[in-house]
Amino acid sequence: MVLSLCVIGPVRTITVSEDGSREFDNIQAGIDAAVDGDTVLVYAGLYRGEGRRDLDFQGKAIVVRSLDPNDWNVVADTIIDCQGSESQPHRGFHFHSGERPDSVVEGLTITGGHAESYGGAIFCEAGSGPTISKCIIADNTCGIAPTGRAIHPPGFGAGIACVDRSDATISHCIISSNFNFSLRYESAGGGVYCDVSAPLISDCIVAGNQARSGGGVVAGARANVTVRNCIIR
Repeated sequence: MVLSLCVIGPVRTITVSEDGSREFDNIQAGIDAAVDGDTVLVYAGLYRGEGRRDLDFQGKAIVVRSLDPNDWNVVADTIIDCQGSESQPHRGFHFHSGERPDSVVEGLTITGGHAESYGGAIFCEAGSGPTISKCIIADNTCGIAPTGRAIHPPGFGAGIACVDRSDATISHCIISSNFNFSLRYESAGGGVYCDVSAPLISDCIVAGNQARSGGGVVAGARANVTVRNCIIR
């Protein structure tokens, strides 16, 4: 008889500070160093540039959070500024590797994101279902602004987009002042866009977002969305 022993390492807290005073000075490096069960603790600061946007969990069951997600002042001071534009699109997070609810983004402010098509701040696709909790998602954009071009790509979900079997949980978030540039009739979802997906949106404020269709939340014909205890205005 052969016995096999599996040793699981201790759960770690990995620290990130934009001034370089912690283990890492960028969030992606912290994610890269993490394994399932770890927490990437993001200290307050303004995070810009490579490694601080277009963040990818790579399918890991980890938590990326601020020092205190229950304190809105801390959340407001822990900022991912994507600095996205039509010429250089960048978003906060892209989930595309089958992440489940134990892949968590918590207590961060995500702003300045831009996507030509889906998810100005956060894009969930390919069967991913992360948890997005206690975040401020504000002043992000998607789509293409009107120009002399005859055809403009449509934009979907200037704040968050969930497509292709994504069942993300979006809870206790403020999703505000996100804007869909595109004027094409297909464009939709200033705050949140969902299609071929089954997300849960609960206890959120979705306010002051703009789009040609569905300024607040759009649930496409192939979506099965639950919206619970939310303010949408």
